[in-house]
Amino acid sequence: MKTLFNYFMIAMMAVALGLSGCSKSDKINEDEDEPGNGNNGGNTSGFVIEAKNVESSRSTIVKVEATVDLKKYTATYSNKSFKLTLPNNISDISDGRNTLFIAGLNKNNEIIGIFNCRGYKGNTSYSIGYSYASENFVYTRENSFESEGYTFTSTYNCDLKKGWNIEYCEGIIDEDNKTVTYTTTTKKTSGVNFTWDFASTE
Repeated sequence: MKTLFNYFMIAMMAVALGLSGCSKSDKINEDEDEPGNGNNGGNTSGFVIEAKNVESSRSTIVKVEATVDLKKYTATYSNKSFKLTLPNNISDISDGRNTLFIAGLNKNNEIIGIFNCRGYKGNTSYSIGYSYASENFVYTRENSFESEGYTFTSTYNCDLKKGWNIEYCEGIIDEDNKTVTYTTTTKKTSGVNFTWDFASTE
């Protein structure tokens, strides 16, 4: 099941670059503080995303690269960990909402996969992502496409605040009907433990 979700997560990048994220620790549960420190923490030195104990069989990752509206931010990857600091304020955003895409690069500066912070319950996956909003607004959208015999549907209903926002995505695979449904909101997911992993695109 986890292998299926790895494939489907990569396929969904064709719809929206909104994958990845928890911060502050490698394991988050409903009793801990919200991950991240944007609108929820007020860290004046920057928005920090820190991953430890990343589940990955890849030994060729040397750098982490995050992209927001074509702007790139990097951090060193070492001992299955990274600490990425992003500016609290980003100017000249081309759209109202821009999602954060965190990639792993090799020594040749080539993208070899993506970092995710996810949890699972049965046939349901959960992930935490970040987006940057240029103003306060409610973001709603629905996308769908066909791939590998499955119908993918992605629905967004996010109450965004200016600055960094935490988004929670629920993904459900229906094997009988060959459908994959992702629903993303800003309502915190409860009862799920999240850990970091790396999905290789090689």
